[in-house]
Amino acid sequence: MEYKLIRAKRRSTTIQIEDDATITVRAPFLMPKLLIDRFVNSKKSWVLKKQQQVQKQISLIKRTYSHGDNYLYLGQNYPLKITNNVRAKLLFADSFELAELLRPKAKILFEKWYKTQANELFARRLTELSAVIQVKFSKLHLSGGIRRWGSYSPRSGTISLSWRLIMAPKEVIDYVIIHELCHIIQPNHSKHFWDVVVRYDANYKSSIKWLKNNGRSLSI
Repeated sequence: MEYKLIRAKRRSTTIQIEDDATITVRAPFLMPKLLIDRFVNSKKSWVLKKQQQVQKQISLIKRTYSHGDNYLYLGQNYPLKITNNVRAKLLFADSFELAELLRPKAKILFEKWYKTQANELFARRLTELSAVIQVKFSKLHLSGGIRRWGSYSPRSGTISLSWRLIMAPKEVIDYVIIHELCHIIQPNHSKHFWDVVVRYDANYKSSIKWLKNNGRSLSI
């Protein structure tokens, strides 16, 4: 099994499946290559399963903006209809609708539409949930992160959220918002922090799992 090996000052060996489904192994400087190979082979079934999951997600994000393609919005897939109507923008009802003439600009139009929906929903939920948790933030910033879904800046009081989250289910969006608002109370990820999170989101672990399994698919 081929993998990229990174030697580091560490006590344990770890395996990571990258966004392109390749394997990266991080191991201690002095650990013999033979032992590393044995460790990787012992995890072969897990590695193959994770690679298949990543490859499936990769296939979902290879966009051609063709008639019948599916696009996520709030956790649901909606088909794209390419029409002969000349429209100035991307339309959405029970499906996405785009004029054939606008296909070259499809990626730009989708991103603009998603950002508009994200800004509206995130701002509203931030206001509602901050009132429940009884904390204050100064403003919302939309980022384009894939691995980092949100962050909180104590200096500016800014909550940053990836606009790509608008593709996720509402409960997952709420979890990320709650997570960042709870950092106003507790800046680190200590046990106390998670005790605060679970107080406002009893099912937060399922949202973490969802993002771990589906995060790569939140892309256009």
